[in-house]
Amino acid sequence: MAAVPVRGACRVRLLDLSPARLNPGRAARREHSMMNALPIDRHDEVLGTGLCVLVFRVQASPACAAFQPELEEFARRSPQIPVWTVEAMEEREVSERHHLRALPSIVVYREGLPCRRFAGAMSAGDLTEAVEEVAAADMAVEYNDWMLDLLETGETGSPHVGASTPAPHEQRAEVFPAPARPARAATEVLVPMTAGAPAVGVAQDAPTWDELYEEANDAWYAGDVPTALTGFTALLEMDPASLEIRLHRGQLLADNGGGALAVRELDRYLDEALDMFSIAYARSARALALAEAGRHEAADMDMAAALAVTPESAWAHLRLARIHLLRGDLSAMNGELGQARHLNDPPLTDAQRQLATALQRLA
Repeated sequence: MAAVPVRGACRVRLLDLSPARLNPGRAARREHSMMNALPIDRHDEVLGTGLCVLVFRVQASPACAAFQPELEEFARRSPQIPVWTVEAMEEREVSERHHLRALPSIVVYREGLPCRRFAGAMSAGDLTEAVEEVAAADMAVEYNDWMLDLLETGETGSPHVGASTPAPHEQRAEVFPAPARPARAATEVLVPMTAGAPAVGVAQDAPTWDELYEEANDAWYAGDVPTALTGFTALLEMDPASLEIRLHRGQLLADNGGGALAVRELDRYLDEALDMFSIAYARSARALALAEAGRHEAADMDMAAALAVTPESAWAHLRLARIHLLRGDLSAMNGELGQARHLNDPPLTDAQRQLATALQRLA
């Protein structure tokens, strides 16, 4: 059975100048060192750095047996790319974490992100193309596309992982006003132009910063997550130093299943933020993202610090309710939902209120 990509992409065959192509004898000698069983206790560490291929298989499966020569051929062609294998029936917990639907299953990881995933066997040539494509990809685009796919399908597929587990941020005592966005003229057209060139063919209705910000913020509050995520991402591309937008995008990711990706985004915000109330908003969101990633002790520390500063935040209590749901404690979840519905600093948005109602029905 031919492999079925979870997320399609335009493939471009690149010239193969790998050591396997130039010196197949040397590559064959290195095969065993580059294709090994995944050390389960180092799952996140191994997959969280660099470029690698993860393969789920079962020795008794005819499909996996048929794929094995292709996998070995790929290892010979590209000995510089680690290939990690998992016996799916023996490592059930890892298999469930990756939501397997077929065997073999192949995942191409780069920097902790499952950039490509294939259900079923594939040829060595097709796997080489997929890996070369990921190696040349713009990772900012890959992160955004992966997050949009997650939000559209509701499925995580293979998890986004990190190579290390950073220590929770200490509560900061400094109190400073939140950094202001750079001022922009209301009529500014965000279209690059060559100095001195006539403004011919320039779209005059291109959105200004303020218009794009308003659209993204309105979409966020209305529960239109893909539009909000795309808008905040575009704003960060315009102004990578904007802490305000990074906080917005981090909260958006955390509230919508971003897990480890949201933790990474909020970590970057917290490394620079100074306003303690904004830090509290970030930490309550980070607590939910940490819980989604299975880091419950760190989640509890972040949530406690957030509520100490913003005890009347309906957003924080809704996030705490969702953490209780992740732990299966419906009674505690219901209690937090009751508080969230009556607090107003800030109050729940209409979309959040609908979510709270749905969760109360579940409880």
